[in-house]
Amino acid sequence: MKKKALFWITLVFTLALFTALNVVDKQLKNDVVPNGIVSFQFAKSLDNAVKMIDSWDTDAKIFAAISLGIDYLYLVAYGSFLSLSVLLLAARLPDGFLKKAAGAVVLLIILAALLDGVENYASIRLLTGTHTGSMVSVVYFCAGLKFGLLAVGALYLLAGLAVAGLKKAGKI
Repeated sequence: MKKKALFWITLVFTLALFTALNVVDKQLKNDVVPNGIVSFQFAKSLDNAVKMIDSWDTDAKIFAAISLGIDYLYLVAYGSFLSLSVLLLAARLPDGFLKKAAGAVVLLIILAALLDGVENYASIRLLTGTHTGSMVSVVYFCAGLKFGLLAVGALYLLAGLAVAGLKKAGKI
């Protein structure tokens, strides 16, 4: 299968799973967990994480588990989509730093997806009763690093789109 076809397939799956996650996440929001699962990811302390878990009724805890399960599919979808986006864009770039950096950016996106998987595992452990500071630290560290790496990927794509646009316009 060609990269462009995979790009569109992964885009559709990414958007569908993102939508599903947002629907489920609405069930997790309350005064203690104002930003849903993201609040939980950045609980930072065991006390905060336990307060968040305790603020959820049985149904909300089931939704949290569903969210984490869907997120395992989502990390494959967004990781594939973003990686393909970088590779397809790099092919349109002039020779230079951005074109050469594409492989490293793809590796950062893959690392972000792997960190998301570890974060999900630790979050599931917290939800199922393993209330330890180390689990909270794993979730917090992995979430922060994941979002940071994905931001690098997003910045690369924005810069690459700008350069590709300038190239197409004949400016470079």
